[in-house]
Amino acid sequence: MTRRIHSYLLPVGLVVALVVSLAFPLPGRSLGELTLGPLDWASLSVVVIFVITGYVFEFESLTGRSFALGALICIVANLVVPPLLVWLLFQWLTLPLGLALGTAVVVSVPTTLSTATVLTALADGDHDWAVGLTVVVLTVGAFTAPLAVSALLSTSVSIPAGPLLLKVILLVTVPLLVGLLLRRLLGRDMPDWVTLVPSLAVIGVVWVTLSQSQERLVSSGWAEILAVLSVAIVGHAVLLLLAWVGAARFARPRAAAVFFVVAQKTLPLSLSVIVAVTTVAPQLAAVAPLAVVLCVVWHFLQLLVDSALVGTVRTRLGVDAASGRATE
Repeated sequence: MTRRIHSYLLPVGLVVALVVSLAFPLPGRSLGELTLGPLDWASLSVVVIFVITGYVFEFESLTGRSFALGALICIVANLVVPPLLVWLLFQWLTLPLGLALGTAVVVSVPTTLSTATVLTALADGDHDWAVGLTVVVLTVGAFTAPLAVSALLSTSVSIPAGPLLLKVILLVTVPLLVGLLLRRLLGRDMPDWVTLVPSLAVIGVVWVTLSQSQERLVSSGWAEILAVLSVAIVGHAVLLLLAWVGAARFARPRAAAVFFVVAQKTLPLSLSVIVAVTTVAPQLAAVAPLAVVLCVVWHFLQLLVDSALVGTVRTRLGVDAASGRATE
């Protein structure tokens, strides 16, 4: 029952958060003013997300040259190539600052925390590989994403890479390790309902962030909306191409794992990086909502498209393990 709720909670909750923030912004604005010591509401939500993620996530230990190659391909295709392509794009195309921030963030963050493994399982892929690859890419991406975002936006705004990296480590990496340590010390599973908390926290961050800039979002023109959709569609299409090329050399079950790990980007970490960016570069707070909207649209798009591709990945991607021949 919890799994069924989880599959609908985030997409439905994000739609509700968008509608409520635009129609009734005052509650979200009031919640956004709450603080706990040095943490504002958004930062506290991010910490909760990653403490629970570290506690419930299965950090599998996988070895072998084949897995090492898969991990390398995922790191390059998910974390290195997309920022490089966006850097080339930024050399000749000037995007609105909010859209540029969202683009820089979403292409720099690692793979999503849950749906990559779920989609791999639906495609009859190697679940253990999906988990292991996700852990590797997430760990590396937590360090590379702040540096990539700072570099990509350097021509538009100065974002100090050191403080941004430190902020992401404090908001993401440290809570993740705390959750993992608590799991080791306590040695027992959390109740199933606790796994819903990270999704609720993501919904809350989106709700508060959009509520705080409701006027700005309502005044957005069709050109801005089309720009967001275009960036999300083209960006995810490029990721799918990289995923297909990177996964094609592996046996079919493992190819599915590589494909979905490369093709996905994580919404929680995207929001975490945006929160960190607005902390170290307050001048970007005014354009952050547009960046959040891009991250949410990208998330919806990858859920819809990648779910539709499960059957194709199951039957056509990878090397036939029995015959050793590549499939179409």
